[in-house]
Parts: sequence; structure tokens; C-alpha cells
Amino acid sequence: MSHPSYSRGESQDMFNKALNVNEEFLDYHPASKLWVAKVDCRECVLCGYQQAVENKLCQMCGAPNLRFTSKGQAIYPPTKGSVAHYLRPVKYCWNEILNPETGVYTGHALDMKVRLVVDVAKEEAYDENYCAGCDSPYTWTNGKHASPQQLQDARDGKIPAPARSRAPPFKG
Repeated sequence: MSHPSYSRGESQDMFNKALNVNEEFLDYHPASKLWVAKVDCRECVLCGYQQAVENKLCQMCGAPNLRFTSKGQAIYPPTKGSVAHYLRPVKYCWNEILNPETGVYTGHALDMKVRLVVDVAKEEAYDENYCAGCDSPYTWTNGKHASPQQLQDARDGKIPAPARSRAPPFKG
């Protein structure tokens, strides 16, 4: 849906019917109509792209979920259009408001930052990814047992608790 208050552009990449294939690692066999791994490789679980076994992150979308694929194994690559949304950068914060009378969204550019947060009740520490423009949380990563010092700092208000709900609507 187009947002009248700012232009996000029309995404045409979702209509791309070409297969998301890295021909350095795959061969097409017309008789069987299958793509087959030429060598051992890794395939991204998210976007389906094939790459070197040494890779820890997908070189196409950046995801960490790569599965090992053996030489000779059949691969069923997705179309580029079906995974296009994984490859687009997120430019706008999800925390926007719609004026029901005008149909106009008011929002802002995403300014993603990371901060340490501590859940005192669970004694866990996380990196919280959030929008610095409106303080809206996105994800918690790198969860671990909080140190005694982190727990004390959280109790003293020096480290915030993980955000549990949506931030107030952005007042642009």
C-alpha cells in the first residue's frame, strides 16, 4: 500500500520469476528438470541462495541459517520474487499512525540502534534492537545470564528493562 505522507516506492522485485540460483554451485539437468549441487555448499534457509561451505552468514540476505548441501544433492531454488522481501532494506519504522479521515500515514525513517537491556525477574541480559527515533523495540538478541553487576545496575535504573509493548505512536 502506498503511503501518501512519504514515498516508499512500488516494489516490482516481487514479480521476478527468475530462480535464485548461484550457478557457481548448481547445475541444471534438463532430463530430470532438477538443479543439482556441483560441489558441497551451503544453502540459505531463508532466501535459498547457494554459497561456499565456509560461509557463516548468507552472502545474499545476511541470514545465519545455512544448511549443508552435498555434491549431487537436488536443490529446489525459490524464485527471486518469492524471497525479494528478505533482500530489501528496512527504511521506515513500523511505529506509524494512520489518520482514518485522510488515509495518510505519519511515520519516520528507521534509525536502528542496539542497547543492553536486563530482565531482572528472569536474570537475563539481551541486546535490544530499537528505533532511536521513537524508542520502539524490534528484537532481542544475544541473550545470556545477567551478571550480578548487570542485575544491580538494572535495579538501580542504569540499564533499562526489555520493552514489552509497542512504543507510543510517533509524533512526527
